[in-house]
Amino acid sequence: MFKRLASLLLFLSTAAFAFGQDLPREINDGFIVEKGRQSPDFSLIYFDGDTIDSDFLSGQIVVLQFVATWCPLSFAETCYLEKKLWQPNKNNPNFSLIAVNVDSTNINLPEFIEKTGATYPFAVDNTGSLFCRFAHPTSGVTRNVLISADGRILKLTRGFNKRKLRKFIKEIGSELDVLSK
Repeated sequence: MFKRLASLLLFLSTAAFAFGQDLPREINDGFIVEKGRQSPDFSLIYFDGDTIDSDFLSGQIVVLQFVATWCPLSFAETCYLEKKLWQPNKNNPNFSLIAVNVDSTNINLPEFIEKTGATYPFAVDNTGSLFCRFAHPTSGVTRNVLISADGRILKLTRGFNKRKLRKFIKEIGSELDVLSK
């Protein structure tokens, strides 16, 4: 009986410690970057092999959408962003929307792109190194980072929520309006 009680207490104290360690990440939805701060520099490898970096994107409003092909929320959000954000803005030279696949392989990426109907570019982050510049490695996908033309982080979203994404898209429109003046 004593061993069971000791084991239970050890488990509960370990769980409480682990929960306490995760608390700061949960407060910021797992992001390690903050709104208003400068975005970390980054480079991307597109699925087709081309590369691009944050310096090249400077002067544009940029959305990095972190997805995984196995994630149903990533699938739904990709379909939504294609229709509501990318199609209305795809010809705007001041705007880039880039999905970043954080799967360890890209084996399912062509099928994911085809099924979602996404026509915006997809980058790959097989090691998670890009993801970890913005979020804690265990914090999960279906998140967006909105970066201003001067490289500041304007907005961070987590999870697929149409109401929040409508507001997010409206904010992007406002930023594009300011940039085009």
